[in-house]
Amino acid sequence: MGLEATELFVSTGGTWLPRLRGIIETRLRRDLHGGEMETSLMLWVRPDLVNETWRFLPATDVDLIDTVAAGLRFKDVGPGYFGAPALASSEKGGKIMALMVSTMAQAVREFMSRSGV
Repeated sequence: MGLEATELFVSTGGTWLPRLRGIIETRLRRDLHGGEMETSLMLWVRPDLVNETWRFLPATDVDLIDTVAAGLRFKDVGPGYFGAPALASSEKGGKIMALMVSTMAQAVREFMSRSGV
């Protein structure tokens, strides 16, 4: 049996990002890598893989978008995470995952209806 992989990029930012703001406390431009959102997701999906030190990590105040736009590397501007992982929780992770899945499902339904499938 063969496996065929296709890459598909679906941007749902205009739909799910405003709703994400109701779940996480950190400003989104400052929480894009290892911060509150990603740590919450990992606490919900695979808490056994999350090092307990997340509870004590101080928040960073680095704008990841500006960092990338300036051509800087992550290691040049911070400790390797962006945001406030200490604000994370498994409960938030479950809410974020549900939001991501429902938003993606809606995007796929809209795509399928537009393409006549």
